[in-house]
Amino acid sequence: MVSPLRRQLAHLSRLIAALAVGIGLLFFAIGAAINLPVWQDLIFSIGIIVSMVPEGLLPTLTLALALAAQRLAKRNVLIRHLGSVETLGSATVICTDKTGTLTQNRMRAQELLLGSESCAAAAVANEPKIAHHFYNFFEAACLCQDLKETQAAGRQREFLGDPMEAALVEMARATVAEFPAARRLIEIPFDSDRMRHSVLYETVDGLVLYCKGAPEAVLPICRDMLGARGVVPLGPAMRQAVVNAQEEMAEQGLRVLAFAMRRPVSARLEDLIEKEMTFLGLVGLEDPPRPEVPEAIRRCGEAGIKVIMVTGNHPHTAVAIAREIGLVQSPDPAIVSGDQVHALSDIELDRVLSRPEVIFARVAPDQKLRIVTALKKSGHIVAVTGDGVNDAPALKAAHIGIAMGIAGTEVARAASDMVLLDDNFASIATTLPNSSPISPSHCSASRCR
Repeated sequence: MVSPLRRQLAHLSRLIAALAVGIGLLFFAIGAAINLPVWQDLIFSIGIIVSMVPEGLLPTLTLALALAAQRLAKRNVLIRHLGSVETLGSATVICTDKTGTLTQNRMRAQELLLGSESCAAAAVANEPKIAHHFYNFFEAACLCQDLKETQAAGRQREFLGDPMEAALVEMARATVAEFPAARRLIEIPFDSDRMRHSVLYETVDGLVLYCKGAPEAVLPICRDMLGARGVVPLGPAMRQAVVNAQEEMAEQGLRVLAFAMRRPVSARLEDLIEKEMTFLGLVGLEDPPRPEVPEAIRRCGEAGIKVIMVTGNHPHTAVAIAREIGLVQSPDPAIVSGDQVHALSDIELDRVLSRPEVIFARVAPDQKLRIVTALKKSGHIVAVTGDGVNDAPALKAAHIGIAMGIAGTEVARAASDMVLLDDNFASIATTLPNSSPISPSHCSASRCR
């Protein structure tokens, strides 16, 4: 991706070259008019052209960018390419994800749906009756994960991996003191198209396939439901009750996950199809916003930079967090799901992106890439944040890709131009000048679009 700085330098170089050649030809013509010998006239004209080359421009520019990168490093911003320093200052749009960037990525189970009843996660801790009736729900939360458990001498047990999965394990172990040993056999990793993660275990009761994921991806593959009195058929009324509970949790800003299970007849792949499963329940996870993010959002607005949230979470969750951090203030922001992005034409997508407040939810990596491409075609200088392998195409396509230093994968960091060492969106705002709000008479046409 050619940065704005490189384009400006190329334009300046062409301008200087044209001026130098023009002035050289002018002096050559003057020399010919006064009957100066041709060779002397030619050498003098060439000297004029060479003397106009700004030899000190590139060293000076490199030194300025290096000093800026050094100052940014002290603010937890690692610059991988020097040109990115100027590109970030020219950005007109920032497409940011939510979890870990706008929020603290310190998740905690807040609310549960067990059977037909909603309850607070803290209220079920050490409740033998609930642990007995909904044992499979808590076992699924404990086993359907990819964490690594460590315990140093004299220290508490810690989980290394996704904070969401760590919160689920802690919630499960707070209710069920100890789970019997189970052997992990096969894993079906999370996929952005399936929006599910399944793991096959060999337990004391036989083979069990546990599944967790987005409720809209898990609920359709379930045929019955675990209730307080056992497993019951999952009819339309119960399905609607689950959807209503999901939306209520999402409106509180909670990240909602669903759990399901099935007992396959064997460990063969053809028997591990995610279908005809038993719905176990929902869990709403709280991930509070970073306290410094609202001020960072305000500073971006004052600098003429539009911030667009692009997340894989439920639309209600995204809107609730966006209102809490001040990203959304109007009563009717543009809320677009990933499926809608796929269905929109290029003109319709441009019309959506021109809205002052836009949120994209349940977005897949290819849809995120399309959003970035559409913004670039509209003339914006686009910055994109991301942390996963699937974010790499969007990070590479943006004018400046911003990866996460803590939660980010090696692929995301390699595709980026800048790394946030603290995974904090506010670190981006620290790179903005401490100036008064930019008025249309003092900014470029692209920034004041």
